[in-house]
Amino acid sequence: MNEKLIGVIDDFALKVTAEFSLLDLRRYVRKRGITISEDELYEYALSSDLIIEVDTFDQVFLPRSVFFKGAQFRITPLDAEIAGGYLMPGHRFMPFLSFAVFPGSVRLSLPDGSVAAVRRASLPREQVMMGLHFFGPAAALEYLIFDEEDNAQGLISSPDAEALLTVFDLGEFYASSRFRPGDSLMLTVQDWQKGEYSLERVTPSLDAVAAKKWVESMDYAMNTAIDEFGPDGDCNFQLALAMRNAEENPECVSLMSSPPLSFAAYFNLRKDLTVKAVDDRALFWDRDEEPDDEEDELLDALENLMEGELDAYFRDLGLSVSEGEVEAYMRDALFHGGGSAESVLGRVTAGRHVLFASAEDQEEFHDLWSVLWDEVRVEYDPAADPYAEIRSRFLAINDKALATMRELDARGTGLKIAANPTFLEFSRFTAMISSALVLFNQPGEEEGEGSPDSIANMIPLLDEAIDRLSDQLLESAPKNKPKVKAAKKNDRQEIYQLKISLKGSKPPIWRRILIPAEMELIDLHDAIQASMGWDGYHLHQFKQGNTFYLPEPDDEFTGFGGFDTEDSSGVRIDQLLRTEKDKIEYEYDFGDSWDHEVLLEKVLEPAAGAVYPVCVKGKGACPPEDCGGLWGYYNLLEILGDPEDEEHEGMLAWAGGPIDPAAFDLDEANARLREWFK
Repeated sequence: MNEKLIGVIDDFALKVTAEFSLLDLRRYVRKRGITISEDELYEYALSSDLIIEVDTFDQVFLPRSVFFKGAQFRITPLDAEIAGGYLMPGHRFMPFLSFAVFPGSVRLSLPDGSVAAVRRASLPREQVMMGLHFFGPAAALEYLIFDEEDNAQGLISSPDAEALLTVFDLGEFYASSRFRPGDSLMLTVQDWQKGEYSLERVTPSLDAVAAKKWVESMDYAMNTAIDEFGPDGDCNFQLALAMRNAEENPECVSLMSSPPLSFAAYFNLRKDLTVKAVDDRALFWDRDEEPDDEEDELLDALENLMEGELDAYFRDLGLSVSEGEVEAYMRDALFHGGGSAESVLGRVTAGRHVLFASAEDQEEFHDLWSVLWDEVRVEYDPAADPYAEIRSRFLAINDKALATMRELDARGTGLKIAANPTFLEFSRFTAMISSALVLFNQPGEEEGEGSPDSIANMIPLLDEAIDRLSDQLLESAPKNKPKVKAAKKNDRQEIYQLKISLKGSKPPIWRRILIPAEMELIDLHDAIQASMGWDGYHLHQFKQGNTFYLPEPDDEFTGFGGFDTEDSSGVRIDQLLRTEKDKIEYEYDFGDSWDHEVLLEKVLEPAAGAVYPVCVKGKGACPPEDCGGLWGYYNLLEILGDPEDEEHEGMLAWAGGPIDPAAFDLDEANARLREWFK
């Protein structure tokens, strides 16, 4: 980034008080001695925190201080805030506040002309993180530390710890205005740049028509903001664009004039959107998707090219280490007496036997490992290593983290643990450890906050955090896999002919596949996905009788309502389907609820030279993902079949073109199967 150019753009934004064109900005930049193309300047202008594009066609901009002047937004205090007589600022002023102003230092003018005082309050962790959600984890931590330096260690050391934060003292205002739970504060922006607002009490909006129109306008504005810039920017950027988008569209109501809802209430209504962390940012995104685009994919590809040759093997082998961490282990071994390449490998794998796809892969892995060992051994001088002791202490913590990961893998926790907030916190700490170890590998000394010496001060904190989080994770993870019925004894391999039918489809949509009987339910899940034409984006479950088979069952629901749940891990197909005409049910996507019947039609012998699974017949096109279940699918077909329908063009674009409900390509189904089972 051109820091000088950014400074010049910001300087211009602080001086102008009206709309300006890209040409106006370019002239100003040129007068400051900066030559830049129009396209490049446009990209810099779009990324500025101080200006916003108000006319995308003519490339006209406006300072945000002007755009947001007089804007109104709602904040609905929590019951705890009303009872405690305070208001936590957090992310609530987003996007109506300059980044240069800390939310806890804004000026709130009360209806009587006085200014709300601030005080310190000790708040529970859950409430604090709720009020910082739109910032994302990294910025939230920065907020906490900026407000009170001791907050970081306190919140890390105990999940029950409270944070000391600056809050606005509104106790007298709440009392005098007879503020009640459900009431809101309506804030009006007086000065965006300085963070000055007036506020008044408002009751919940009773105008259902106006509220509906506001929500519809907000839907359009947010969806357009997300579509326009994809995963670029952050929550603040997206909200600012949403405000702009509504102002540009004459069919939308203004989102900044007496809004009937707070942003928090709006996003509670949007079940399809959530806040997702991306690097050190947070942005609003589809709950069921990850914020990736072509640029991200390119960056990922470049990173893959730049990563160590061993890293791909580590991923395939399920080893939660990087080549940089391995080098740290090797340096540690050499510092403490030499060791060997084999001893380091034993430490990294904890003695676990690792399985390779082929003998060639195993040979190449060990060759690469030996080459790395030889390179480190030649380069490394234990006597000249100022970080040896620090590295050893970090590696001891890393050993404990790796042991926890291997235990979780052994218990088959999988996706359930991966989505656990405790695991996400655990992952952030392991990433910090990994980064430190890589830093210790670098020659020479760094100074400042990121230096190895400064990072060494984090050792007690990291050690305690890994111990605490490991205990929590292992306590919540199942100790043993649930018991399942024994598989029938087979002296020969059997092939099952299964008919998978989408229940309720008219005309019927079905596939007939051949699959080895001893394969597991997870394999059957993959075979159904591939042959039907699904993409595997969503959760799934199998059901037989009153028992549900899930990859990660919740023990709390076992026995509830007469139903049981079992872990599908390790359950073979022939444990549930034993004789012809036996059936199981398969549900994909718990939102759209694509329910399938899986019928065992025949038990066959494997054909010579045949590759399984294979699809032998089918009927009907697979409905698109996320179209709303069967009702949504048939409604979609009706709209696509009527060019006069007002939704036709939009749904045609969403579907990617016309849909032939009778289309089924056997070759394509088998190509997908080969891809899924290669």
